Amino acid sequence: MGTARDLATVDKALAEYGDRLLALALDVTDGSQARAAVAAATERFGAIDVLVNNAGRGLLGAVEEASDAEARAVYDTNVFGLLNVSRAVLPVMR
Repeated sequence: MGTARDLATVDKALAEYGDRLLALALDVTDGSQARAAVAAATERFGAIDVLVNNAGRGLLGAVEEASDAEARAVYDTNVFGLLNVSRAVLPVMR
């Protein structure tokens, strides 16, 4: 399974895997999307053996110039997004 916020990104980058790849759109900040992606992968492949939490977001600029919304968006992706995906996948991997 390969995921990204933009499904076309996965399709383009991993096209050579054909039907061996389940490409899904996933915004890691949405726990229900993470659970749905895990359910789809488990249904298709029977198990998940490896998780690569590779989503990330950065913010450039002086700390006093960053708004609360910008800082929260970084944490939503880099911390809570990782937790959303890990919480969805780990029960299946166990």
